[in-house]
This record gives sequence, C-alpha cells and structure tokens, in this order.
Amino acid sequence: MRLTSDDTYQAILRFLESEYADSKSDDLAGLLGAMQFKQEGETMDPAIMHDWINLSERRDLTVSDARLLAAEFLSKYGNLMNSKDLCDIAGSLLDGSKNMERRHKWDSAINSIVEGKS
Repeated sequence: MRLTSDDTYQAILRFLESEYADSKSDDLAGLLGAMQFKQEGETMDPAIMHDWINLSERRDLTVSDARLLAAEFLSKYGNLMNSKDLCDIAGSLLDGSKNMERRHKWDSAINSIVEGKS
C-alpha cells in the first residue's frame, strides 16, 4: 500500500491529536494548532504546509517511509521550537522500542488512513 504525502500529513495530525490527548503538552498544542486547516483549505500557519511539501516532495510513500517522514517533520519542528516533547516523539517513531505505546498510536493513525482508502 502506498500513501500520498497528503495521507501522511493526515496521519500525523491524527497521531499528534492522540498524543496531545494523553500529554496535554503545550508544544504539541502549538504545533497542532498551526497544522490545522482553515475552511479555505490552507493550514493555520502556511509555513507548515510549505515545509511539509518541501520535505515530502509530494511523493507517494510506503507505510515505513511515511513513519520516517513523520519523524523527520517532527524532529525539524522539535528543533525549531526547542521542544523536548516533539524530539522525543520523533525519536520514538524512529525507534519503536523506545515507546511501544507511542508506536502503536502511530500504527493506528496510519491504519485509519489506509482503511479509508480501501
């Protein structure tokens, strides 16, 4: 199964919403707010979508590639925001053994996208 960059972006949103529900992290709240879409279809912070497009190159991805891309995106914003929370989440996506619950949340987010495509 291949995912579009838009599918992967949606999976990141679902994953971060799940993470935020558990952590109530201010950094997650800030990033999630910036990533949300306005009614016009733009993200609340247009730079987020610009960065996403540059990072994803609008290519189709395997499920594994989508996870790595999500980790890269979250690592970038973790560093920009000086956020330990976001960097920890990115690290967990790269090495699932660090936090199995977090990896399970990612898998659930991806599976919900994949199931919606079938």
